Amino acid sequence: PLDEGSGTSAGDASGNGNTLDGAVTWLGTGAFGGSVNVGAAYGNGSLLARTGGAGSLAGINATTGNQVSFSFWLKPDAENQGSSVFYLGDSNTVAGNRIFQTHLEWTDGNNYWDVSWGDGTNQRLSGNLGTVSDALHHYVMTFNGDTGAMKVYKDGVATLTGTAATQATLPWASIRNFEIGAASFVGFWPGGQVDDFAIFNHELTQSEVDTARSQGIAALVPEPSTVAILGLGGLLFLRRRRNG
Repeated sequence: PLDEGSGTSAGDASGNGNTLDGAVTWLGTGAFGGSVNVGAAYGNGSLLARTGGAGSLAGINATTGNQVSFSFWLKPDAENQGSSVFYLGDSNTVAGNRIFQTHLEWTDGNNYWDVSWGDGTNQRLSGNLGTVSDALHHYVMTFNGDTGAMKVYKDGVATLTGTAATQATLPWASIRNFEIGAASFVGFWPGGQVDDFAIFNHELTQSEVDTARSQGIAALVPEPSTVAILGLGGLLFLRRRRNG
């Protein structure tokens, strides 16, 4: 949720008690509660966790499945600044291969949503989302490995849609680095406001996207027995409810 308001750690709202660490500027208001400013424009670095480094990735490494969704609020400092809102890669010492990443926006004005870029499948969805730096906007990025469907929602609308190669299993176990607000190994430091950041291991439905936007990610928390433990902070990592 990024509501701490001070310090250099953000708590993991899944209840696992882990933190995501980094120098940030805390803001008193966001989409829901507080928020943070990240990136070089503020001299802040990023919120990050790395195996053998600032945090533990044991929870996300143990996750399985071939679907993923990211939900967050973002107000970049400027258009076309080449920002990496999040970066999850397979190395904790160099850039390595990207597993999940988005540029919002890149220097050409387009958003790029990449999934498993380094494993040869090269899923990518790109396109212009219009003005992004005027206000906090809600974004959801999804990938469904069963169908290959990729989507980018802006303020509840599936603004970008496309179909990539299907994929039976996403390489969750290979993740060694997770950053919010940067891809620091390759120098992609945005500046901007981030709030209410979450990762899900299923493709969010339109109804869930609407709920995340109108009520916040806390409204999508499942029963405690179904919460996937994630050794990262400032976010929720959630499994889908199962019937029966």
